[in-house]
Amino acid sequence: MKQSTRQRKATKTPGLVLTTSNDGRPYAKINILTDWTIPGDVHLPFHDPVALGKCLSYPNSSTLDGGAGLFITGDLIDYYWLSSWPKDGKTVLSAGHKATRNALVDFVATVEDNYEYVVYGCGNHEERLTSMCRKFPGFDGEWYWLFQDVLPASWYKLPHAYRAELPQKTPNGLPIVIEHGDKALYGGVPSADKLATGYPGQCTIIGHNHRVEQVAKTKWKQGVATTSLAFTCGHLSDIVKNNYAANPNWQQGYTTVSVDGQVRNTILIGGKEI
Repeated sequence: MKQSTRQRKATKTPGLVLTTSNDGRPYAKINILTDWTIPGDVHLPFHDPVALGKCLSYPNSSTLDGGAGLFITGDLIDYYWLSSWPKDGKTVLSAGHKATRNALVDFVATVEDNYEYVVYGCGNHEERLTSMCRKFPGFDGEWYWLFQDVLPASWYKLPHAYRAELPQKTPNGLPIVIEHGDKALYGGVPSADKLATGYPGQCTIIGHNHRVEQVAKTKWKQGVATTSLAFTCGHLSDIVKNNYAANPNWQQGYTTVSVDGQVRNTILIGGKEI
């Protein structure tokens, strides 16, 4: 009898090895060869349910390791209540936590039904929670401690400032490296153009900057060409609720990587691909 997704999750082998890159940042080598869906920043509970649903409907069941993968680059949760620029000063931290938790419960249920593997990297919004928790005496952990009863133990969680390399390469042989983006070269909100310049010889994928962009660059030196690719995933927030319409350069979207290394950006308007 065919196993369910949840049964297979319980028996899967370790899917990544966490080391340190040459710049001192956490570096994950992922050994799960499968199709990956990479959402733009979701910002629960201020997400767009239609856009998020479209993104989470992508998985391909014909992947090599028996199921599709979801790679959350960070900022799955918003937690603006810890920000210096709150969107709603009337909402207290306890009410915000409850709203986030409720949205996360629904998100996890959908993901567990659709995806075999989940990698969840810490973004700058999750890091706000960790920073808050570090103020408590004796705290020794990460942000997800506050949601340990909601987040499945089978999800691979990566610390803030991580970089992660997928096992497949692009068709032209470039390694595919994912990070949130707030600690990438050129920091802040780096564009795809800057990422392609700063990380030569690889395909870089980030969230964080809320734009859907892709850039290819080729640099020649002594007759030898070095090609670089960069993709930014966009966001899946509610544009109206968050007043994101004020910035026309922010697009809803997500990125996918197939088992053979094909990388594709998708832009959404009104929950529909364009």
